[in-house]
Amino acid sequence: MEPYTDQIMVVGEVRAVELNDDGSGTFRLRLEDGDGVTGDFTDYWEAVITNVFRNHKWTRLVVKGEGKFDQAGVLRHILRVDSCRIIQPGESPNPPVSTDPKTNVGLRMTQIADEIIKKYPLPEEEELPDDFAANYKHYFYGYPKE
Repeated sequence: MEPYTDQIMVVGEVRAVELNDDGSGTFRLRLEDGDGVTGDFTDYWEAVITNVFRNHKWTRLVVKGEGKFDQAGVLRHILRVDSCRIIQPGESPNPPVSTDPKTNVGLRMTQIADEIIKKYPLPEEEELPDDFAANYKHYFYGYPKE
């Protein structure tokens, strides 16, 4: 089998980071099985990766992206980081991961809202008043209408 590239999801402890002047860099990840792998990252992920490195004893990094594998199918290098997030040792890496770390909270809030709507739907015949947006305080708290 020839060396190849493929999509990856790996979890590990960040053991080293080398930054370039533009904020991009390389990092070394010790995987859960004890093997190590190096990877490249863009300036977009600098804060996350350096934070995990600074707290490497208490945090792990979940990385999704593209990896280069050798002939035996062993991951040798992370070519591209598409998403990453911080977890605690032993925490499951499987919850949804956003490609934009700024939207993770919004994603969870949307999921919570969807669950509430499914659990407590409005009856089909019940509709909100036309002025609900402008007068929500009136409908929720009894304030005078605007």
